[in-house]
Amino acid sequence: STGSVIAFIAICLGGLVILFGLWWILSVLCRFFSFRQILLLVTAICVVLWGISALLGLYTNFWDCFFIWGIFILMVVGKYLLKFEIQRGIYILLIFLLSIYVVMVSKKYEHAKEQQQRVGYATELIEERDYNFEQHLASLDNQIVSSDVLSFFLGIREDEEAKVLLREDLVDMSGFDYYWDITFCREGDRIWLPDSKSWRGCREYFDWIIQHAGYRLGDTHFYAIRIFDGFVTYVGRFYVGNTWIYLRFDADKGDEGVGYPQLLSRKSSIGQKLAYHYSYAKYSHGRLVASGGDFIYSKKLKPWAEGTGEGVRMVDKDDYSHMLIAVDDYDTLIISLPERTFALYYVNTLYAFFICILFSSYGLLFDERSSIRFMGRTLKTRIKNSVISLIFLLFLLLTALSIFMNVKSFEARHEARAFEFLRYVNKELERMDCVNWEECPDIVQVLANLSEQLMVDVNIYAESGELVATSRPEIFQYDFHDFLMNPRALQKITKEGGSSYMEWEKLGELKSMAVYMPLVLDNGKSYVLSIPYFAQNDELNMDIMIAVVIAVNIAIIMMVIAFVLSGLLAERVIKPLQLVNDKLRLMRAGGKNEKISYKGKDELAMLVQEYNNMVDKVDESIRQLALSERESAWREMARQIAHEIKNPLTPMKLNIQFMLRSLQVEDIGKFKQRFKDIAAMLMEQIDNLAATASAFSDFAKLSVTHNEVLNLDEVLKNCILLFENNIDIIHEDLESGIQVLADREQMRRVIVNLLKNAEQSIPEGRKGEITVTLHRMDEGVEIRVKDNGCGIPEDIQKKIFEPNFTTKSSGSGLGLAICRSIIENFGGKIGFTSEEGIGTEFYIILDEYDNQGSN
Repeated sequence: STGSVIAFIAICLGGLVILFGLWWILSVLCRFFSFRQILLLVTAICVVLWGISALLGLYTNFWDCFFIWGIFILMVVGKYLLKFEIQRGIYILLIFLLSIYVVMVSKKYEHAKEQQQRVGYATELIEERDYNFEQHLASLDNQIVSSDVLSFFLGIREDEEAKVLLREDLVDMSGFDYYWDITFCREGDRIWLPDSKSWRGCREYFDWIIQHAGYRLGDTHFYAIRIFDGFVTYVGRFYVGNTWIYLRFDADKGDEGVGYPQLLSRKSSIGQKLAYHYSYAKYSHGRLVASGGDFIYSKKLKPWAEGTGEGVRMVDKDDYSHMLIAVDDYDTLIISLPERTFALYYVNTLYAFFICILFSSYGLLFDERSSIRFMGRTLKTRIKNSVISLIFLLFLLLTALSIFMNVKSFEARHEARAFEFLRYVNKELERMDCVNWEECPDIVQVLANLSEQLMVDVNIYAESGELVATSRPEIFQYDFHDFLMNPRALQKITKEGGSSYMEWEKLGELKSMAVYMPLVLDNGKSYVLSIPYFAQNDELNMDIMIAVVIAVNIAIIMMVIAFVLSGLLAERVIKPLQLVNDKLRLMRAGGKNEKISYKGKDELAMLVQEYNNMVDKVDESIRQLALSERESAWREMARQIAHEIKNPLTPMKLNIQFMLRSLQVEDIGKFKQRFKDIAAMLMEQIDNLAATASAFSDFAKLSVTHNEVLNLDEVLKNCILLFENNIDIIHEDLESGIQVLADREQMRRVIVNLLKNAEQSIPEGRKGEITVTLHRMDEGVEIRVKDNGCGIPEDIQKKIFEPNFTTKSSGSGLGLAICRSIIENFGGKIGFTSEEGIGTEFYIILDEYDNQGSN
């Protein structure tokens, strides 16, 4: 039903809200707790809440709590341990688990709803009443009481005349398939009871039935008799002309007649709206008295008797679910439903999964940086959405077309059957001389027999459009149907001379396929014959419903398949674009820029070819740039070396000239001392020149590297050992297992240079303290060397990495320049932060080696 569909969608959306709520809670908790702590916290909260609910007597279910706990655990694992791409798979898994749980909850409530409906149906079966007939009895009551003729006949004891009067004039049973009998009782009358094979007082017998099993119908003289024998029974008790009149009406509860079934059904609104195909059985004193449906019940209650005195009990037997109801100490009602009714209920998981995916943003739960949006911005998402939307629209159109064609086909088939019935009735009636019930009342019985034979109703209209005969006169008497013929049908048949006509007509809340045909009797009289096609209306609706369900199921299955395949299709289409994106992201000056191999001959191949051409051009530009930078560096180096060499040569020359002059004028003692001083100065200058030459040589070797996989913690520890005796305190915080691809000697030279600078920056009188750290970061591996020296003045910080700049009184100023060149050649970066008077901290960031041969 529509309500069930809306409730199912509401449960799906409620589950999604819970999913989003749990993820939001997890996003908040993960800021304060570790993975292990959050697992323990979630488990403890679920256990405590379940325990509190159980203690307070609130509704609680262990599996509901377990499901929420499991969902939360999956979210925690996805949040803490898995990459974003895998988290999307976790999201799909969560949606699928949610769909299963929604179907389980829906099945549980649908099962409860079914049992409530079964109880309502049982109540109706126990009552055994015919509400339409009760209205008819109310109209008969006054006619019988106020009949003077009946009183006269009974007063003179003309019982036969009184019975004829009742049957032909006072009690009209047209349209009601009841067996009824008339009994007159006077003082001292006795009746023979065939069941007990005994005589009994007439009034005593009927009054006992009314007293023990009767229920009075309003202010009438009729009583509904509840004997629980499978029959609908009514008894009327009247006192007319010193005579008691007892009218008894009996009908099988399951015998509903033919034609206009919903209008004249003895079933209540509950029985008419049953969504399930039930079977039932009534047992009285342990014997089967009535049954209906597909299940074959035993003649005796004995196999079912265990525990039936407990009220309502459920029993599973022979692939049926049986509800056993103890009506009283002697009567039992059984209502059965096939267990296969809910066998395919889990197919609804596909519907739930489709609804959840439709109403959620794919991957939203695991991408905190994205806003809520249903249409993705990436090309992959747009391709997926486009494919799914196209398939959805295509199947929507095909489903609608299929349903339309099936409906038309079903209607055409049923229309052909209706006209076949109409032609058969026409042949049967055209041989008659009279079909007007005012002229020949027997026609009503003839039409009733045809109606019972064909399971359809028959109406006959005059050429003027007035009804002249029908198989179910009560329909017109109770104003369910107009006595006049459909004007459009009348126009087509009588005025335009049509041979047949069909039109859908509405009768109350029901629709019928009304077919019309001219009826010409052998005596030449003309009428219009009509059949309202109700008997197979349910069959038509069932055919249409089956077609719709099949089409919708196929569409849903194909949509789920399309959802999966669209991801693979989108992945395949954008794979070359993703490769180009990855290569562009990894492209760097001085690095190894790889080309893309793509064998396709489409537009993507052109893009890949352009990328490969760009790689060649970039490599050539990098080579030219490197050559230009190398030449510039050599020119700058040559100028610096010339400056470093020229500076000491002038004082060296002047000191030698002064020493030669002193040799001529000074005594030998003073000359020796001056010679030693000048020689020491010359030796110092020569050492500076040698250091400059070494630095020049090192700078020339920067382009020659021997990269290998290094354990950084080992390199740092070896470098720190060189300075342990020179520095008061050295703190180490080195994370083990970190590897980089670099030249060991050049890396050692960089670390030693930074440690040496840190040592030299500590002023006299201050206790030296250096901290060396090594950690993994989001952007790679980070090395930090921090000292508590005098710091670097802010005005010279921008020049610290220039080749010819130094803050020391001696040195070439090439140390930090060489360090930067080495680190940049490794693909990393170097920098520092400094605060004058407090200290300086240098940091190096490198790419970690990933054990697959790339960094």
